[in-house]
Amino acid sequence: MSELRTNLGYWFLAIAIVLSSWTAPVRGAEIQLRADAAVGGRVITLGDVADIQAANETERAVLASVELLPTPAVPGERTLKLREVQDLLALRGIATGEHRFGGASEVRLGSAAINSATQRKFRSNGSAARGANAAVEAAIAKYLARNVDADRDWRVNVELNEDQVRSVQGAFGRIAVEGGAEPWQGPQSFNIVLGAKEAQFAVEATLEGPDMVVVAVRPLVKGDVIRASDLALAPAKRGVAQKGAFHSPQELIGQEAVRSIAAGQVLDANYVRPPLLVKRGDVVTVYAYSAGVRVKTTGRTRQDGGRGELVEIESLADRKRYFARVADVQVVEVFASAAQASDASSTRGTFAAE
Repeated sequence: MSELRTNLGYWFLAIAIVLSSWTAPVRGAEIQLRADAAVGGRVITLGDVADIQAANETERAVLASVELLPTPAVPGERTLKLREVQDLLALRGIATGEHRFGGASEVRLGSAAINSATQRKFRSNGSAARGANAAVEAAIAKYLARNVDADRDWRVNVELNEDQVRSVQGAFGRIAVEGGAEPWQGPQSFNIVLGAKEAQFAVEATLEGPDMVVVAVRPLVKGDVIRASDLALAPAKRGVAQKGAFHSPQELIGQEAVRSIAAGQVLDANYVRPPLLVKRGDVVTVYAYSAGVRVKTTGRTRQDGGRGELVEIESLADRKRYFARVADVQVVEVFASAAQASDASSTRGTFAAE
């Protein structure tokens, strides 16, 4: 009988020890929160998000098995701060003051089926990413306009990762920018400060070169023939319409100013024209081409014209009028099609074969 009582006593003692290990708080463990946690199943435990060191394996296993919260339905869209982990443990009856906490300030919860490196490169076309990228790009452009060149049309490209997108969304538009360096083009590094310095991160941005337009480097007057030394390229100014502006000086060399042009003026087709090669009332040489035959005559121009322009010509022989294209100084050309051959009799005598 005494032996039975002894055996029962051992059993009760063993059960009490096991029950106490599951109900009493574990003392003196070191809990290091991870930055990333790939979780699966329905519930996230402390062991899923933290590395735990305890006095023995039993104590470590008890803490690791403490349930914190259900697994997020959407992977990669939930973070858990260290303070939240401590609060959840306290709700489960764990005396957090008796443990040492460290590691990351928050852990990002992702699906075990998704590679963590892939999650960090948040390159989706979602509206959240596009909106955050646009907000940072606008902030950088504003910073450059204020500190570098207010007239330049700054074009900025950034690609934020998932953490940065979330941080920008939480800043509610309060974005400050620091950094960058000359020559203010190509790859640049900026420091993004969110809100009242609640968060900040470094970002790589690409500054694209501005549109370059042709401007006059000296005043020109009507009738001036434009030379290479009269022109330069300059960045297009922000907010100034540049429709029709020339983008290469070669397009303008040899053109004629049709109005006064101030130094620095952006040049477009309203300021220049091909130089006049024939003028109204000039007697010009007229070449007519048809079926491989060239004939020559003379005529009088009824209007001014530059190279390539059509002008009206009056025949000196019979005062008939027709249109010819300006080819050179006081030289115009007529290209007669085969269909016009039947009309040759009407102009017979106007042209003489060479």
